[in-house]
Amino acid sequence: MTVSELGASRIPLRVADRFFLAAHTGGQRLSPRVDSELVSLGCAAGLLAELILEEEIAVTPSVRPSGRGRCPDFLSWAILREIREEPGHDLRTWLDYLGQAATEKVRARLVIIDVLREVPVSAGWRGG
Repeated sequence: MTVSELGASRIPLRVADRFFLAAHTGGQRLSPRVDSELVSLGCAAGLLAELILEEEIAVTPSVRPSGRGRCPDFLSWAILREIREEPGHDLRTWLDYLGQAATEKVRARLVIIDVLREVPVSAGWRGG
C-alpha cells in the first residue's frame, strides 16, 4: 500500500481518512504508528464524527439519525443506513461495532478515491 502523490491534493479528505493517514507512516509502504486496535477505534470515531458534522446523526445520549440521508460518499451512507436500522444504541456500542471493520473500510475508501494505491507484494525469486 502506497500513498498516491496526486490523490491527497485532489479530493478533500474526511475525518476518518485524515486519522487513518496520520496513524500510519511511510511514503512507499504504509506501516501503523500505533496499535491496530487504536487505529480501528479512531477510524470508527472518525466515521461517526463525519456523520455528526454532516448533521446526519445526533448523540443525545444515544446515537440516532437526524438528517435527510444526503451523505457525500457510499461509506458514510452505508453507516447511516446501519444506524437507521438499529437506532438507540449508545456511542460506545457503535464505536465497538464499527471498530471491527472501520480500518479496512476507510482504507478501501482511500483506495477508491485514489489517495492510496495497492501494490502487489512480490514473492521474490523463490516464490514464497
